[in-house]
Order: sequence, then structure tokens, then C-alpha cells
Amino acid sequence: MKGTALFNWNDKIQEITEIESMDILDPLDVSLRISNLSKLEDNWYEGGGKALNNAGLGKFENLFNSYFDNKLSLPAIFPRIDGNIQLEWKKQTKNVIIEIDLISLKSEFFYYSDIDELDEKEEQIDLSDKDGWNKLNDLIKNFV
Repeated sequence: MKGTALFNWNDKIQEITEIESMDILDPLDVSLRISNLSKLEDNWYEGGGKALNNAGLGKFENLFNSYFDNKLSLPAIFPRIDGNIQLEWKKQTKNVIIEIDLISLKSEFFYYSDIDELDEKEEQIDLSDKDGWNKLNDLIKNFV
């Protein structure tokens, strides 16, 4: 948002007096989520949880923006206690979870159905190159 506001003596906004422009972000915006995750520090989760590797996050973000098929739905992105990230997609009864190691960019893909316990798939994907992302895009197309 770009505009003008009145602040109180504590430097807090009291009133927005003018809005020049405003951009609405997708709640699943990957770059915004990664920016927020990069601010986590050690012990972020109830006294546990490792800070995420910012260099790995940056590399993941660049690869995601370069190779993830923008026609596919965006994932929810969560930090893991071990200092890595997890991507999640849910569509009706279908679920996809991908655990990603931020150092190696190796990932564990897991699909399962809420209604059929035999409908599941596991696979390892190396997301450090275009081939791995192509494989991920194909899996997301098939399972979400």
C-alpha cells in the first residue's frame, strides 16, 4: 500500500488519510511466505525449532519462481522444526505434502486420499534442477 497516514507520538498509525495505490497479494504468495519464514530464529517453536537456512530458502525461492508451473495452484508453506520447509496442497479429499531439505533441495513427496487409504504415493525428488521441478509439476498435475 502506498499512501499517507497520521501517526501518534508512539509512531503508530492513527489514521490513513490517503491511499495512492494498493496491491493485493495472494495469501499463498511464495516469495512473501519465504520472506516471513526467513525471520524465524532458533527456538521459534515452544523453545525448540531450528532457524531456517536463509541461503537455502533463497535458492529454493529462485528455483520455485523459475520452474514451478504457474498454472498450478500454489502450496501452503510451513517451517519444520528441523529447520527445513514443508509444502502442502489440499483439494477436496486429495492431499500432497512435500518435505524439502533446504541444504540439498532433496525432497520427499507424499500423496494420500482422505477416503481411500490405498490411494497413496511416495517419491523422492531432487529439486536442485529443472528436471526435478518438471517431475514435481507432473505429480502436482496428476494428484491435485
